[in-house]
Amino acid sequence: MATHKFRVGQKVELVPGFPDRIAPAGEYEVVRQLPDDHGEFYYRVKSSQEPHERVVKESLLRGVRNPYPESIHFQDRLSWYSPASWGRSQRFLSRMNQL
Repeated sequence: MATHKFRVGQKVELVPGFPDRIAPAGEYEVVRQLPDDHGEFYYRVKSSQEPHERVVKESLLRGVRNPYPESIHFQDRLSWYSPASWGRSQRFLSRMNQL
């Protein structure tokens, strides 16, 4: 049984086809999953650049790449900005300025 490729709340990019040539470029958010029609799923998507929603075929959507893979936990992302790393960065910069 076929399932939807995108979930509600997911950011997607619209690949404009013939009927949607004037759709603004950029990110859209999946607002609702719609049933399939002749073997292809449809979605309601919303752009922050438009006041209305669009109904789009799944084949005209691409997922937007997440800058943080799901395997990286929130705590791991915070460690990049920890006070300990700030101290290392400051020491490195002060050494570079002495050269």
